[in-house]
Amino acid sequence: MQIVIVTGAAGGIGRVYAKALAEAGYGVVAADLGAGADDVAGEISAAGGAALAVKVDVSDRARRKPWPRRRCSVSAASTVW
Repeated sequence: MQIVIVTGAAGGIGRVYAKALAEAGYGVVAADLGAGADDVAGEISAAGGAALAVKVDVSDRARRKPWPRRRCSVSAASTVW
C-alpha cells in the first residue's frame, strides 16, 4: 500500500483529497492543526480505509521538522517515516 500525507486534511480541498485518495486505495496520513484530522481519519477508517491523524502546524518549521521522522503505523503492513 502506498501512503500519502495530506496537509490541511480537516476541511475543504484537503478533506476532499484525503477521502478520494483513501477511496483509491492509498493509506492516508491526515495532517492538520485541529481535531478535524481525527474526524476525517475516523471517516476513512469507518469506510474500510487506512488512515492516521497527525496534529501539526506545517507553517511552524520547528514543529513540522520532527513529525515525518516519527514512525507512524497506518496499517499492519504499512508504515510512514
